[in-house]
Amino acid sequence: MKNKKLAKNQIKSPAQSFIYDLQGEKPAPAISGYSLFIFGSGYNTAKYFQDVFKTEANYSLINFRHNGQTKLFLAEGAWKRYNREVFANYLKNKKYVKMVEKKFYHHFPKINQLFKKYNYQFIEKTDNRQLLKAVEETFDLFWESNAWSHFSIYFDIETCFSLVKEARPKTKYQEIEKIWHRATSLSAESFDKEQKRDILKKIAANQTSKLAENCQYFWTSYKNVLPLNEIEKKIKDTYGKFLNNPKMARAELKRMDKELSEKKKKFSLWRRKLTPTQKKIVDFCQTIMEIRDKRKNHFAKGITVAWRVAEKIFSEAGVEKDLIENVLVFEELLKGSKFIKTIKADLKKREKSYIVYVPYRGAKKISYNEVKKNYDLINNYFLAGGDKNDKEIKGQTGNKGIISGRARVIYSSKDFHLFKKDEILVTGMTRPEFVPLMRLAKAIITDEGGITCHAAIVSRELKKPCIIGTKFATKKIKDGDKLEVNANKGVVKILS
Repeated sequence: MKNKKLAKNQIKSPAQSFIYDLQGEKPAPAISGYSLFIFGSGYNTAKYFQDVFKTEANYSLINFRHNGQTKLFLAEGAWKRYNREVFANYLKNKKYVKMVEKKFYHHFPKINQLFKKYNYQFIEKTDNRQLLKAVEETFDLFWESNAWSHFSIYFDIETCFSLVKEARPKTKYQEIEKIWHRATSLSAESFDKEQKRDILKKIAANQTSKLAENCQYFWTSYKNVLPLNEIEKKIKDTYGKFLNNPKMARAELKRMDKELSEKKKKFSLWRRKLTPTQKKIVDFCQTIMEIRDKRKNHFAKGITVAWRVAEKIFSEAGVEKDLIENVLVFEELLKGSKFIKTIKADLKKREKSYIVYVPYRGAKKISYNEVKKNYDLINNYFLAGGDKNDKEIKGQTGNKGIISGRARVIYSSKDFHLFKKDEILVTGMTRPEFVPLMRLAKAIITDEGGITCHAAIVSRELKKPCIIGTKFATKKIKDGDKLEVNANKGVVKILS
């Protein structure tokens, strides 16, 4: 299917509705390994975005499950428009981003309070009406914050140069290229270091009575929230040597403090030598990377609160908790346990297949008909006009390095057990639950992403070669392919 606008009178399916919304633009690469609980909640709708940026970009999305595998497409043009708007205003007035930052962080204290308050003991003794009201409030809080963060999702050197050139015509591309890699290396601590700090502080202060519950959000994903017995095992595996040794925890915190202080000092000394324009670019890059990284832990806390409540609702309804990921929060969960009981068959049906179309404006549509046909229509639309070279894939540098190895394509956490040490991780996008795999990988390649994406930030922490934003890596690379990853140039070659 050619990448052209679809006429309204041609719309006969959810896929065609989504393509009409795109109005000739490409969707983002398909994302795997998520739940309707999150991506069916309407975070992409006008409810959250209409009062955020001056540029109103249609931000529709469509969810699929086919043969147990989930896929999500959404309109990526919104990210780029929001980023261009904010960066252009920042170049005129540096305080503009401070205003956006303030809006983004505004709800974080409230999310923290909800996470502490809505523990399992409190949920068990609290009336369901209050609990469901808290779920609605929690989703609204982190999705409003999320909307303010969307200018940080995609930023690249070409966007940067084009807008700087408009504001300062004498700027040379080389002036930006020279600083780009260092500018896009996060000088603050990443989300996983914040998690480590959180648990070490609790251990150092002997606050370990409900450690698993207080740290449950560490392993919360877009797909599920792990039960406490699994969290206890993960804490033991990851932080076991500190658990009964507060002195060691305090020593590790001091080491981390020193490491962070030295990192910031080196970065500050490097920044001092830059031109005013270069400093402004560096500061913007650091801001958007930190915002995108800061989202993870706070949104995970909000998701955890809602999931804990959902567990109680599903238990009362006599519905398996494994089906929570298939529920639509606002349309179904908020109606309570009696309603959940009536849709048990639908929730089970969604284990196998569904289509959920979530337009920027208007009602969601759910269907179980012709799922594969709808998916193929959008997938072909996405692939149309793409790079025809099947042996070479291009993207952006997430982190520099050159390495060769065998590929392993991972679509979701269900595939994690297949990954072996020193394989090259190929995936749509990485999320916090991917970090253990990233530690084992020789290199990381993703379909999605700009310099602020999770894969780019974590690969720099791990000092692993990383290429992001390839769009087609998971389509062209197969398990076992021998790859040459030249992250310095953003090129992957399929050797055999």
